[in-house]
Amino acid sequence: MNFDGLGRWLGRRSFRQAVWLFPLAFLLHVAEEAPQFTAWVRRYASAQFTPQDFLRNNGLGVLLGIVLTALVSRWPNRPPPCTGRTRRD
Repeated sequence: MNFDGLGRWLGRRSFRQAVWLFPLAFLLHVAEEAPQFTAWVRRYASAQFTPQDFLRNNGLGVLLGIVLTALVSRWPNRPPPCTGRTRRD
């Protein structure tokens, strides 16, 4: 992988553009784990875990990632409300 080229490409992006890489990266991560994850959970955590559980959990994660990314992209200088801060320094 050409990390120098990736760095240059990212350097030409605004924060509002670059932040959208998060949901894409998460979606790629979910897709990469999908084939084996249910079997792994059944073996090490819960025999009741189903492929539908995987899809529901990760679908909600992707949706939440998109919503939060949209908020951060829209208001990049506002801190998350959970921090109790009123502005970024």
